[in-house]
Amino acid sequence: MSSVVLPTVKNRIESLDFLRGMAILGILLANIFAFGWFGIANEIAGHRSLPGEIPLIEALRVTFITGKARALLCVLFGAGIYLQYRKRLSAGQSWPGSYAWRTVLLLGIGLIHGIFIWYGDILFAYSVVALFAMICVRISDRAMFWLAISMLILSIMGGFGQLSARADMSATGDPIASFLAWGDHASEQHVYQAGTYLEQILFRLKIFGISLMSLPFICLELGAMVAFGFLMAKKGLFSKPSGNLKLTKQLSFVGIAGLVLNFALAFWRLIPGGQVLDPLIEFGFNAPLSIGYAIWGAILIERGIAKGFTNFISPVGKMALTCYLMQSLICTALFYSWGGGLFARLSFLQILAVVPAVWAVNLMFAHLWLKKFPMGPVEWVWRSMAMGRSATQAIAEVSTGGAVPPQLFEPSANPEFRDGN
Repeated sequence: MSSVVLPTVKNRIESLDFLRGMAILGILLANIFAFGWFGIANEIAGHRSLPGEIPLIEALRVTFITGKARALLCVLFGAGIYLQYRKRLSAGQSWPGSYAWRTVLLLGIGLIHGIFIWYGDILFAYSVVALFAMICVRISDRAMFWLAISMLILSIMGGFGQLSARADMSATGDPIASFLAWGDHASEQHVYQAGTYLEQILFRLKIFGISLMSLPFICLELGAMVAFGFLMAKKGLFSKPSGNLKLTKQLSFVGIAGLVLNFALAFWRLIPGGQVLDPLIEFGFNAPLSIGYAIWGAILIERGIAKGFTNFISPVGKMALTCYLMQSLICTALFYSWGGGLFARLSFLQILAVVPAVWAVNLMFAHLWLKKFPMGPVEWVWRSMAMGRSATQAIAEVSTGGAVPPQLFEPSANPEFRDGN
């Protein structure tokens, strides 16, 4: 009889918690204007300047955060798939086994989040990617590497396609009014600034239906980053980057190239009309810098640099799902009509000022909660449903000799992605 796969609450890989915390906090900075401004309008017709927008700050936010935080979280999601794969094999279970049900549950959480709270959910897409990634875990490193590269190239091509589509829309007139038409509620502003909660749900359902058409394109980028994360975890780069020094240096070089590229794009974006590059910056060109963020974070943890800072951020990463959903609840309560009703009423800097306030709530809640409980409240519900019993009971088993995360660094592992298993 196979062993039970238990939640890992001890002997966790520190770099994953820290990087996950940074990604969750970064995602809020990337998404904040989609909460408080015309997010759907921007997606369809391109950038619309906010009152008091400071071009340099916006250029830096877009080129160094937008798309990068999401991609970094994908890399960590891929690492998590590898961990789950190893844990289940160590427990004598077949793959994917219970992980498939766990992923379906996450998909359900994403649906609830996207329809009933905020349209910009990413959990649904992550879950779809994970369902496909489950069947790829046994392919060779070489095959997975080239699969990731192929998906990334297609994602970049899709980014160029979005540029062309936006140019066509600009030539044929403003499509926003027709796109957002919904009975008498003809604009995103009306729905979120003055509409009822039911009207907002119906509006989000329409957005969700349309977003399903773009899911294959989005999943190309997400899938590529998940594959990179899986390979990085398999090579031990999150637990001990110095143990695979050649590959660590290679990925650091990739990150530096991404840093230079995005820094150049930040200046390009300051040119009038440069905002048209946003889809390309977000989809495809985000990949090298995100990989750099991942490997640099692992190095930071291994060397014990800025220990106080990394320990301060890590609790958010330990309960990332709770903190992610909390951000949506706080921001929609602030901006939507059922709460503060501030949608499209604040200036650029006023909307940005919301970010550190929500960060503070995330950090405070995570620190206080984890002093008493071993995992976040949403994580507890999710894992309890996945196991079919209380996660608290499972954690008690861990404390009496239960699950320990598998060794990620294998001395025999090949040092480069292009090598086979």
